[in-house]
Amino acid sequence: SISYQVPDPVSEAEENVIQVSAEQRLNSLKCVEDNVCTTEVTVETAEVNSPSKRRSIMYDILVTSSVTLETENLGDTEFQTYVNNFEDDAVQQENASMNGELDITINGKTYGVSAIGQTAELTCPETQIPMGSSCGNCPPGTYMKSGACHECAIGSYQPEEAQLNCLSCEEGFTPLATGAYAESYCLDPNAPPTSDSGQEDDSNSGQEDTSDGGQDTSDSGQDTSGGGEDISDLADQVV
Repeated sequence: SISYQVPDPVSEAEENVIQVSAEQRLNSLKCVEDNVCTTEVTVETAEVNSPSKRRSIMYDILVTSSVTLETENLGDTEFQTYVNNFEDDAVQQENASMNGELDITINGKTYGVSAIGQTAELTCPETQIPMGSSCGNCPPGTYMKSGACHECAIGSYQPEEAQLNCLSCEEGFTPLATGAYAESYCLDPNAPPTSDSGQEDDSNSGQEDTSDGGQDTSDSGQDTSGGGEDISDLADQVV
């Protein structure tokens, strides 16, 4: 916004000249050239108390230029490019105000800028929230409400991002905690607990595995075929 203080009332025709001049300055913005933003200029005149002792009343002309950037179809890099362009334009306007480039002429007299300022407000689409200097989606397991992400309550889940509500579990099933992001988290709260290892099989417990742990009688017994004395040799000795 830019304001001027002049001693005389401003006609409607003079306000129109000021408005057209401000609109022409906005047309140099990159987002206007790329047709991804909308602009609006308003000119308002109001009586104010004069700091001068010779005058009790002055007229304040407030020129407000609004730029709305359509962010829904912009990537992060494109968005930041336009933001940088806005910041550069603000610096250029300040320099222009000091150099007299923004002066206006009322009733044949030239007046300089009395005040200049710029504010920025990030307005995101319905399903997004402000994240730094850009807009982002609420992650799975959450929903967006009043400009913030909220976890899905117990009894619901949400597998997708950028949603305005959560999905209800099948009747009788519910996640055991908030923020569920898959239907598989909907469990029967009355089901008996299970462990990853599972219950030990009673049919095998307590029985000794004789195939490996028992004594191998085929190997541990005396080998009579090789360990005993050859009978044919004894018969030769008797003869």
